[in-house]
Amino acid sequence: MSNHAGRGQRGRRRLMLGLVAVAAAWHGPLPAAQAPLPPGLAAPAKPSPMPAFDLPTTAGATLRSAALRGQVVVIRFWASW
Repeated sequence: MSNHAGRGQRGRRRLMLGLVAVAAAWHGPLPAAQAPLPPGLAAPAKPSPMPAFDLPTTAGATLRSAALRGQVVVIRFWASW
């Protein structure tokens, strides 16, 4: 292997280490190191279950929250006005 090929390998390694360092710095603080809650705002003492609901679907069926028990649910609110 020539000396030129060795320099290319070192250059790629330096580039990757630089990208990892930039990504780590860009990410910011870890979630555990977030700022405390503002005065007057308290975190819930214990998570509460999702309230029961029934929603109509675009297909005309009804979606019941009881059918989602034990699953992860992500609710995305979207509107166009």
